[in-house]
Amino acid sequence: MAMSPDGKHIYISALDSTGLRLLCCIPVSGGNPEKIWQDKTHFIAGLSIHPEGKKIALSLWEPGTEIRAIENLTVEVDKIYLIDE
Repeated sequence: MAMSPDGKHIYISALDSTGLRLLCCIPVSGGNPEKIWQDKTHFIAGLSIHPEGKKIALSLWEPGTEIRAIENLTVEVDKIYLIDE
């Protein structure tokens, strides 16, 4: 959820009854939400409105799992951050 810079609208992400992911704009004064973006596969993870109110940045998350194994992590981190004495 985010407020427009002028304080006149609220932007909110939602999920409709069919599973469609939505970005809606709702006037603070009341009224029906206006759908401004929709997608079937990506969730809206973050929302940021430009100070002029003319652009919106969305961070999207796609369902799925990723597992990584990193061997010798401590050794590699030490190479970067340890200062030779």
